[in-house]
Amino acid sequence: MQILDTNNRLDNYLRQFHGKNITLVSAFASDTYELFVDLIDQDNSVTLIIGSINAFTSPTFIAACKKLAADERSFSFSVDFRYENSTHWKVYLIEPDIVVIGSANLTGVGVGLARDTCIVAQDGALYSHYLAQATDLQNKPDFVNSASKAFDDYLKKYESRHRKVQGALQRSQTYNGIEEWFSDDTNQTLPIFVWSVPHTSATKTTAKQAYENLSTENHWDDIKDFFTFESEDRPCPYEAGSMVLTVRNTGAHPEFHTFDRILEQDGICYCYVFKKKRYPKPFNIKPLTAGLTLLAESWKDVSTIGRDEILQLMVRASG
Repeated sequence: MQILDTNNRLDNYLRQFHGKNITLVSAFASDTYELFVDLIDQDNSVTLIIGSINAFTSPTFIAACKKLAADERSFSFSVDFRYENSTHWKVYLIEPDIVVIGSANLTGVGVGLARDTCIVAQDGALYSHYLAQATDLQNKPDFVNSASKAFDDYLKKYESRHRKVQGALQRSQTYNGIEEWFSDDTNQTLPIFVWSVPHTSATKTTAKQAYENLSTENHWDDIKDFFTFESEDRPCPYEAGSMVLTVRNTGAHPEFHTFDRILEQDGICYCYVFKKKRYPKPFNIKPLTAGLTLLAESWKDVSTIGRDEILQLMVRASG
């Protein structure tokens, strides 16, 4: 038996293999796409299975793995879309007899083993046992291979769930800076609203009329601010109750707001912020203003930014 740790990371351990059948089963995954590419380039045949508990894995990461599976015959990718009943394994199998098992998910934080652990067991019977169980997973309802015609429909529903979970996460946690936020790999995406035109008396009047037409639970005096999104040709990408980073396309006025109430009228999605509700902010965004000044304009048509974009902010801020 061998114990893996920060001096012998899980990703580096896996990279030593060539020409093997490798089965990777993880509760969720992020920041490890290059590991899969490296394993394929080393003539391994890789089967990747991830779960969907709390919809933690970024939909962008899932889409990238789907494309990799379409491009590379030696890479098979499946998602266990049973959510809270889906696999919570962290088991990695290398033929003919190696089993790596522990607490590490296939995330950038997990494979580094700074907070997780893994052991390596060379045991043919144990390998066969887990390989059979991994194969059996594929017969579970809502277990979907990325080559399936149904995969995109499952992914669309997953995206909505992911947005809701991530928006709620940002509302419920506070970190000592963006570096600490980034080090927690449950944080996969951050809802963002990039606006370009300040409110006018006319837009305020329209927003007030829409609120009074559609809401009977609160009064207009309860509204602190609002944001509008054209939703005639696409659904509103924000979830009521989510914490959202709002910023002007110039990078000015960065602030976290909770979209307490979302209403739609005449092809416009109105996202209202209440005065009385106060939630902890995920982190202080002001130190990253320089990065937002450079990047906000390029994000004007997106509703979430992922860990890659967050990393860009960190790099720009430090530079």
